[in-house]
Amino acid sequence: MARLHRAVRRLGVTVGIVVALTVGLPAAPAQAPSPDRLELGLVAIEARIGDDVVRSSGTVIDADDGLILTAAHSIWGAKTLRLSTGVGVLHGRIVGRAPCSDVALIETQPRIPGLATLTDTAGTAAPGEALTAVGRVSDGSRDRITSSAVGAGARLMPGSPVFDGRGRVAGIVARWSPASVVPWGTVRRRLGELQPGPQRVYVGWRDQYRCAGRLRAFAVARHPGFRRRDARLNAPLPATRLPGTEELDR
Repeated sequence: MARLHRAVRRLGVTVGIVVALTVGLPAAPAQAPSPDRLELGLVAIEARIGDDVVRSSGTVIDADDGLILTAAHSIWGAKTLRLSTGVGVLHGRIVGRAPCSDVALIETQPRIPGLATLTDTAGTAAPGEALTAVGRVSDGSRDRITSSAVGAGARLMPGSPVFDGRGRVAGIVARWSPASVVPWGTVRRRLGELQPGPQRVYVGWRDQYRCAGRLRAFAVARHPGFRRRDARLNAPLPATRLPGTEELDR
């Protein structure tokens, strides 16, 4: 937990305003960090929810503890989590969820060196500033990093970090309908609320009951075979496993 709080402090100053979803007439296009940094700081997430496989992206917020930030709706009720990174394929364990903010925290298993924390965060995003969402996508046969301008009608990968024109993280793509951006100030504040809990899960997101019904309804509508017990709240969450990886938890 001390490491998580140190990571929160490293994430920089908060975003002072809600990130605009409309693209104005910026002086220069938005940029992202170097390809090498993105390769190690972005994770492709494959969640099996009910009978479906749901793909999203994640942002490394603590490389030492293997903590990945993503959108809660994209892993709600996940029975297995497959994490594709720049250093290999891992499996994941859900250790915290804040459904009202639509953010969730995943822990990689096993912990391996080589991931990179995206720590350069934005101060205040100017209204109309060009913003770019950058995500990692894996469909089993290929693994690639994609980018998309943030704007009205844009199809954005849930969990992707959003960068401003100086290559700083300004938020993450979340909100189940329609896709929108959670400002980094909100993300940083929510992470600072977390406290250690049982079974190595984090507690402190007190709103998790209030919006759970909306995410459950979303999962029921989108994913045949979704079971309510797969998305229990405030219960010890076992590590999700992939075939052949059970020995990683021993």
